Amino acid sequence: MTCVSRAVARLGDPEAKVRLLEGVVRFSDDIAILLLLLELLAATQTRATAADALAVGLRQIDFTAASPPQMRRVLDLIVSLFEAEQRPPLMFGLLQSESFRAAFDASMQQMPPELAEILAPLRAAYAAILEGAA
Repeated sequence: MTCVSRAVARLGDPEAKVRLLEGVVRFSDDIAILLLLLELLAATQTRATAADALAVGLRQIDFTAASPPQMRRVLDLIVSLFEAEQRPPLMFGLLQSESFRAAFDASMQQMPPELAEILAPLRAAYAAILEGAA
């Protein structure tokens, strides 16, 4: 990841950075590299384009290997790229995965309040509706 980050930092053109990262992501399962690409797309592309890329990227992430800080980055991308009405079905779909649920729950203690305010109610609703929690 360090070599990729340095190479990206040396490139001035955002499109060149995207092309480099897209090439690396094809051969790497490193979540940090994928997150770097997704964050760059969120900063340089239309919201719709970045949201489409995130939807694809979410299927590639091994959430068992995601650290709480990486999960916060994933969740921040979800909140920033998807409209409020799009988040419940997206989150409910993601929460069906045991690995995503575990990574989400592990990241809750360190989640910034503004992110928790948006996502904690969705997690609670999922738990109440589909897991039978009180």
